[in-house]
Amino acid sequence: MLTAGLKPNASTFHTVMSTLVEQGEVDKAIEILKVMGSSKYSLQPPKSKSFGIVIKGLCNLKRPDEALLLLEEMYDLNLRPEVQSYTAIVASYEKTGRPLKAIEVMEARRENGYDFYGVEVSDTEN
Repeated sequence: MLTAGLKPNASTFHTVMSTLVEQGEVDKAIEILKVMGSSKYSLQPPKSKSFGIVIKGLCNLKRPDEALLLLEEMYDLNLRPEVQSYTAIVASYEKTGRPLKAIEVMEARRENGYDFYGVEVSDTEN
């Protein structure tokens, strides 16, 4: 599309990236994310959803360290991650046998307004 001079919008990019992630082609989705952020084509910059799609894909492939780097990149771009991105990263660390890293991510994100511990538990014994 880009070589033909077409300038896709964010929805088009999201559709392509989601399809790639579903097919296990996360590295190709990462390349698209980089293109979105490139000034070469004068495109719309990536949005939180753009990053979230790739983060989910990385986490599904048990690559939480890379997902966490993307999360940090979002903050550098003044984007606020969706809660699903945090949840995916935490779950991926747990699935890869790194529960302490999962807790570390949870604690660090509390500073950014996400409270993983804010869930109320009802007392079922009464």
